[in-house]
Amino acid sequence: MDIVRIDLDDGTHVLMPVSTTDPEQEVGFEEARIKIGQLLAGVKPFAEKLREELEDVVPDKTTVTFTVGVGWESGAFVSLIGGPTADFGVQVSVEWASKAE
Repeated sequence: MDIVRIDLDDGTHVLMPVSTTDPEQEVGFEEARIKIGQLLAGVKPFAEKLREELEDVVPDKTTVTFTVGVGWESGAFVSLIGGPTADFGVQVSVEWASKAE
């Protein structure tokens, strides 16, 4: 399994496994590095659009949980938010307070 080093803004880092979208494709590197902003670049516009769409329903509480992975596709890192396995995904909970009659 290939591992990517994700550099955080405070100078620390985390290691994550890398998935490929093509099982025949090998990542082919010993230690790759990306910045946290690169990993989240695909998540931010998705989250913003989700928030925009949910504003119309005016919930009292909205909780969104992203499980993000690192993927390697066509020679570049990509954020994996959904895929053929349950490893990555988005869970959205929308709640309304009950109204007293």
